[in-house]
Amino acid sequence: VLGACFADVDNEVVAFYTESVVGLFSVDQGRICLKQKLSQQRVQSVVRHMAVNPTHGAIAVFVEVSNPSGASRSQFQNLIIVWPTGQLQEEEPLKISVDAAGPFGSSSL
Repeated sequence: VLGACFADVDNEVVAFYTESVVGLFSVDQGRICLKQKLSQQRVQSVVRHMAVNPTHGAIAVFVEVSNPSGASRSQFQNLIIVWPTGQLQEEEPLKISVDAAGPFGSSSL
């Protein structure tokens, strides 16, 4: 687990992330109640950060995606995925992508 924070105002649910998964942990039940794998087969992706708004339950993750190409440089893309109500499997997330020069390079719009 790379990071975790409460996902609701009652501190009953903890949102967490690893390099490839975003999940929800129930404090009352003492178990993981949901895991959403974010990686894809043709690209390499790493979850770099997560932000949560406990009042609304919104969850946002920052994902770095690389698409190894035949050229000497890989193509990088920064992807922000937002679940407005925190329902990882019940709602379609908003996805915003920005091309980047490298893992920490400048982005272009």
